[in-house]
Amino acid sequence: MCHNAPMEKGDDPDAGDWRQLTRLAAKQAAYSEDLYFRESWPEAVAELGDALASTLHRVTVLAMKPDAIVGRRSRPALDYLVEHGFQPLTARLCTLDRHAMREIWRYDWNVYTSDRLIFSSLWYVSTPMLFFVLLDPTAGPGTVPASVRLGALKGLADPQRRNPAHLRTQLRPPNRILNFVHVTDEPADLVREVGILWDRPERLEFWAEIQRLLDAGTLDPEVDQLIEAVESRYPEHDLDFDQALRRLADLGLTAAAEDRLRQATADGNHLHWAELVALLPESAERWDVITVASTVLEYERAGVTGLLPGVTPADWA
Repeated sequence: MCHNAPMEKGDDPDAGDWRQLTRLAAKQAAYSEDLYFRESWPEAVAELGDALASTLHRVTVLAMKPDAIVGRRSRPALDYLVEHGFQPLTARLCTLDRHAMREIWRYDWNVYTSDRLIFSSLWYVSTPMLFFVLLDPTAGPGTVPASVRLGALKGLADPQRRNPAHLRTQLRPPNRILNFVHVTDEPADLVREVGILWDRPERLEFWAEIQRLLDAGTLDPEVDQLIEAVESRYPEHDLDFDQALRRLADLGLTAAAEDRLRQATADGNHLHWAELVALLPESAERWDVITVASTVLEYERAGVTGLLPGVTPADWA
């Protein structure tokens, strides 16, 4: 713990606290004025007390996106985490709305085209997101935090910048957009995202539950049951572009429209959202639309980078 005495609930992180939360000066500056971080921080302090630094160092979150739910990637992802030394403490569901998703990725989605923002609003509300709360027993003073180690294992969205051992590679994503998982990059991000995802009573309960499980040295036995429960609510989907086009053809997708969609994937001449919607049958199933859209839309705005830099284990060495 960076403080010798318990902090008051209204305290903001000081220089010592920030060293436990992020290695990025730009992130410290941004989060010092970020409403969600500033609201969530004193609640974490109040619930975790002297265990705050240790808990934020050892605990992280892996979120399974809606494509992971219908694509049945939650169990393989959890198996991967266990193989790499993480222990699932507990899990919970959270449904994002248009605003919450934009706040979570406030510092990244500036690179998106307006079409991809429209698409994301369709995609992220399709199912709840499943959040695995994880303990890294190897994390401790002087080591890389759990969130940073998991971020390095996750791998980037661009397959050309991943290796075969990365989690996203192992999960076999169909394209750069449907990449199944989201992580909190550093301890500061965990604090901030808890502030976005849940209201105050749920946030306080979140921190208290984590501390209770850590103190007891036990894992939540209902993680598997939660995976089964959420997957039973949403039919499985193959997320396969070719199969989606075949199903859409059965609903009236014209040969000319199919040719246009295939051309867009072949030559990189991406479609705009309005043209895509005009090509697809009105009765198209949501996940076929998501699969096709994630294949043919422009990924990002040319020459634009995220508002905050990435972080690696080397930054914490």
